[in-house]
Amino acid sequence: MKPTFINWLLTEHKTGKFKIALSIIGIIAIFILHSDLKVELEYGLSPIAYHLIHLILITFSIAIVYQPYTIYKRLEKLKWWERDEEGRSKFK
Repeated sequence: MKPTFINWLLTEHKTGKFKIALSIIGIIAIFILHSDLKVELEYGLSPIAYHLIHLILITFSIAIVYQPYTIYKRLEKLKWWERDEEGRSKFK
């Protein structure tokens, strides 16, 4: 039986719980650093650094979520959950 993405991420993916925690930390860091960076922007930090730091944090958060999703989609395409245990064992 094919699990849902969240169920697969929390149970079968090796670092699924860690990736969820990292993505939440990345999103929180965007909001925490926003006010600090805004103050720095007013006192001389170049505007490009302000936007670059935000871009890095947003990209980090999206990439952490997107990578397991692509793995899940590939497993769906391979019909991974329809194979028997013997068919799966040669890939482990």
